[in-house]
Amino acid sequence: MLQQDDENHKKSNNINTARSAIIFFGFTLLCYYLLLSETFQQFIDLDNYYSQFIALLTSHLLKMAGIPHTHHETFLYFPSLTFNIIFACTGLDMFIIYTASVIASPGQWQRKPYWIVSGFFIIQIVNLLRLTGLSYVAVYNIRFFDYFHNFVFQDIAIIVILSLFFMYLNHTFSFKKDIVRLKIYMSLSIIVSLYILSLLLWLMVKDFYATIITHMASNTISIIKGALVTKITGTYDVITVDFTIRKDYIGDLTKSIIIKTSAYTGNTPMIFSIVTGLFPFIKGKRVCLFIALLVVTMHFFALFVAFGYELTEAMTRRGMEDSKELTLFLWKSFLDFFTFTGNRFTAFLIGGYLLLQIFNKKNKR
Repeated sequence: MLQQDDENHKKSNNINTARSAIIFFGFTLLCYYLLLSETFQQFIDLDNYYSQFIALLTSHLLKMAGIPHTHHETFLYFPSLTFNIIFACTGLDMFIIYTASVIASPGQWQRKPYWIVSGFFIIQIVNLLRLTGLSYVAVYNIRFFDYFHNFVFQDIAIIVILSLFFMYLNHTFSFKKDIVRLKIYMSLSIIVSLYILSLLLWLMVKDFYATIITHMASNTISIIKGALVTKITGTYDVITVDFTIRKDYIGDLTKSIIIKTSAYTGNTPMIFSIVTGLFPFIKGKRVCLFIALLVVTMHFFALFVAFGYELTEAMTRRGMEDSKELTLFLWKSFLDFFTFTGNRFTAFLIGGYLLLQIFNKKNKR
């Protein structure tokens, strides 16, 4: 009887990948629509209200820490920098991704509200500490701000939500001995050690890698838009691409687009550390090759869409292209996707997927 109950428990926890993906992306898109769509914001602007609330809480923490600043609505003013607390700064995006993962994963529904609610408070506390830490760096070590903003604090947040998701899966599948090694690899000390190593390695090769991706993306979009790439120049963490579009009846249009390489490659060190930490548990090693190709593809399209949006907007203003509002909206939507979801949460999505597969394989044993 006990063996039969155990078999039923295993079957109830089997993962339907397609169904989980539909639930995950469906819930995520619904939340983004309710919070960010202009149609819904006409009735109640939840995003703005919550952004002001987070800015207020952060201001109180900064006062307690003795960090000089002034505060107005969603803005935090520092001597050399101004923070505008937008949706990506509130922690709601992290909470939405985490909640979607819990809802889309196996487990008893009556237990999920506990993990969702507790996750909300943990994520918000971590996010407030992240904003406070960034404020400290902005005031006292401004030259390191981009590193902490694009890499360190963002990846700490990813570690937190991935650890929460790991604890949820461990509780759901109720493994004891079989999961000991996995717990070791998921321990904070190991992940941080791997992350520090991968970050140092990545900073050494990041600009060279970004230059290659920039050449690929800029030349591809130039073919589609009928433009000419006239010059690509780069300094540390910044690459500038000059495009020229020639129309006989209008004249030449020159467009310079500046790209910060850390803005779209910031997920790479965390992805490397997660895959390396979970590598002993990945049975199909081809998965690692797939992940590497996925990351390169995401980086390529992040630049491709950024160039496409900027060129489409410039050509429309100049009268070189009769782009409808829907076209610009689609370019902008794809740009937001690759900027926020693609860069910020690819590491979590990859880590979460690997964890689900590992737990599912052990569940079938």
